[in-house]
Amino acid sequence: MIRTIKVDGVTALALGLLVWWVSACAATKDYTEPAWPENETAILEASVPVWIISLDGQRVSYDLNGDTKSIKVLPGDHVVQVSYSRVEEVPPPYSPPGSYLFTQRRTAHSNGYADLKFTAKPGHTYSISSGRAGNKWAPSIHDFFNLPAIQSR
Repeated sequence: MIRTIKVDGVTALALGLLVWWVSACAATKDYTEPAWPENETAILEASVPVWIISLDGQRVSYDLNGDTKSIKVLPGDHVVQVSYSRVEEVPPPYSPPGSYLFTQRRTAHSNGYADLKFTAKPGHTYSISSGRAGNKWAPSIHDFFNLPAIQSR
């Protein structure tokens, strides 16, 4: 015997959204660093206020120990998804200099994520930096493999 259950439109919509959300969460995998030797991998790093969201569609998690996130990547073509988010405490304009008794929080963040493409080479370190193009946030990736040595004086 087959039983039919009648469901109103709101309940059907809620059930549909629940199924979609569960399947979307199940499809997003966390990024796992390769177990290759360091000389055969590259390093991708970003410092606050730039946040690495995903690499090649796999979510990058943060342990929030420090201001820089570094991950090992295999050589080859990659797409990294990044966002911008910064919170800073500033004294209000009416406070005396050096007084942080009544600080205010000011936040700035990107509207969505930016996708950056790069080709990783073994032994290279790639750093994602924050920049501007006119009024828009324009992140970029820089390769720090062959930087000249800094000489001390």
